[in-house]
Amino acid sequence: MKFLKFTILALTLAAGVAVATQARADNFHLGPNNGTSITFNTDGTTGTSQTYTGGSWGDGSPPTDWSTLNGQILPWVFCVDLGHTIGSPDDYNATTVTNTGYVHGSLVNNAAAIAYVLSNFATAGVDSAAVQGAIWVLEYGNNAATVTAIGGSTSDSRVALANLYVTDARNYAGPSLISQFAWLSPMKPGDTTLYQGLVTIVVPEPASFAIAGLAGLGMLSYVRRRRGR
Repeated sequence: MKFLKFTILALTLAAGVAVATQARADNFHLGPNNGTSITFNTDGTTGTSQTYTGGSWGDGSPPTDWSTLNGQILPWVFCVDLGHTIGSPDDYNATTVTNTGYVHGSLVNNAAAIAYVLSNFATAGVDSAAVQGAIWVLEYGNNAATVTAIGGSTSDSRVALANLYVTDARNYAGPSLISQFAWLSPMKPGDTTLYQGLVTIVVPEPASFAIAGLAGLGMLSYVRRRRGR
């Protein structure tokens, strides 16, 4: 019974670590954005072009240039909201975090397609401008919308890359990947300002893996003891 109790406790702790990042962040620090200009259209015509500076926040030199959530370094942070602004670097210590695709109480448009792009292309070393451009096209454009320029150039190789991400996401018909990510509604204590909605991924700390591993060993040991009896 001791092994079973230990296993249940360990699994509970591991679950608590996972759920904690999906409830409310005590401390979200947004690192600086060193992005580039991204131009996209909303309906496939040049007359609807919009240009914003984008890319991942806080993916520079650690630790001062990185974004963190409750002290955990975030590998990337992307914008999923062009309706609000946000300052960086800065702290937003009353930030709501969900794994449902909701930002400021509303489901992000085409959140499932955006999650597909993040899951497949937002990896270490990837150019973040292409990923951010794809996110904006999926969120704010129709089925003909595309990225038209990055860094002010229509021939930049990242333009084709961003549109490839968009095409892949539109064709994806598998299960939703929304819950793999942390969707952030940045807020400050006592401040009612709606800051720009963001999305990121929280990488479990080594301690979390250790707890889960101990839980697994405890369960295996318990099963063996039961079989022995």
